[in-house]
Amino acid sequence: MWTPVSKYLKSCGIVHLVCQPYSPKQNCSAERANRTVIEGARCMIEDAKLTKSFWGYAVATAAPIHNQLPSPSHEDKSPLEHWTGQTPSIRHLSVFGSVTYTLILAETRKKVDPRYRKCILVAYDENSSRKTYPVYDPTQKPTISSRDVIIDELVIRQRSKEGIKQMRLKLAYLTPR
Repeated sequence: MWTPVSKYLKSCGIVHLVCQPYSPKQNCSAERANRTVIEGARCMIEDAKLTKSFWGYAVATAAPIHNQLPSPSHEDKSPLEHWTGQTPSIRHLSVFGSVTYTLILAETRKKVDPRYRKCILVAYDENSSRKTYPVYDPTQKPTISSRDVIIDELVIRQRSKEGIKQMRLKLAYLTPR
């Protein structure tokens, strides 16, 4: 039975393979990639000392990072580089859960009100042409997107050497060989 999706995949030269429901062993490489992303998200939440309610943001942050890491299945190129032919840039990345200071627009504040509010970096907006950062405001509880953020790198540097060592051990364990 040909569906519109299967016709489209075939026209693009994509071979669509399916596995039986409830049999993850048939799709072990995808399952392993999912596990790596979930474990990375778990580590990010733990390191940032955030609650489990941020797991969606952590997964949305861990997946693009995973796609930028070298992979033995792609001749030690990242999946993103394998797909596009270009080495991915990681200059925009900062530590998940970092303290950020987000600009309060002049139109929404009074003359003597603060210009910035303290927030927490919870994701990267990879697909946005506006280059925005989704940040969480603990005082007002919403997650907002802002392009005007200052990420407090000093707080990142003050993390204990032992904490950084533990994070490296976790990441080394999670990286597929």
